Amino acid sequence: MNQKLIEIVGKELKLIRTDKDLSLEEASNLITIKQQTLSQYENAKTNMSLDKLDEILTSYKVNKFLFFKKICERYSRKKEV
Repeated sequence: MNQKLIEIVGKELKLIRTDKDLSLEEASNLITIKQQTLSQYENAKTNMSLDKLDEILTSYKVNKFLFFKKICERYSRKKEV
């Protein structure tokens, strides 16, 4: 996956988590992954599978269509800059 896209996805996941007032610990327990792994996803330090992204979005109760729409919009803007 393109590094810019990975960064955008990570930032959006962190924004969703913080908007839900979840700490890294609380979110990682909800998703059943290590806290360090979630942090690496949010900070674009490691790639995640689409299955893992789906699991995270489902745990956060996020509309996947709206999530990907927002990601595409942000990615398009970054490419124009």
